[in-house]
Amino acid sequence: MPVTCGEDIIAARSAGRTLARQLGFSAGEATFVATVTSELARDLLAHVGRGDIILSGLDTGDHSGITLVARDAGLPGEDIARVLADRHGFLQHLQHAQDDTHWRLDRLQIASESGKGTIITVSKWKR
Repeated sequence: MPVTCGEDIIAARSAGRTLARQLGFSAGEATFVATVTSELARDLLAHVGRGDIILSGLDTGDHSGITLVARDAGLPGEDIARVLADRHGFLQHLQHAQDDTHWRLDRLQIASESGKGTIITVSKWKR
């Protein structure tokens, strides 16, 4: 789903919560997923002005979960070191979520390439 304005943050948050509940996450876990989704969408607007949020279910047969991807196309001539420095607070926030044993993210991956943008991927397995 495209993120280009504040209303898109609200829509992404709602979509994250809805998918989490459909996948069988508890109400509390779905709220956590919604919060992470809105944080990712807000980060897109704050640092690039636009991007996409991609939500998908995970199923290995034994476990199910959710993956959230925030993807942007970057800015012309952007410096990767600066991108990561600008997003340092946001990334620290996600890392704290990663470290919290109750609300633990099971995957946090960041990929960034000059001129191609940044992709932040987070996943959470249903407990």
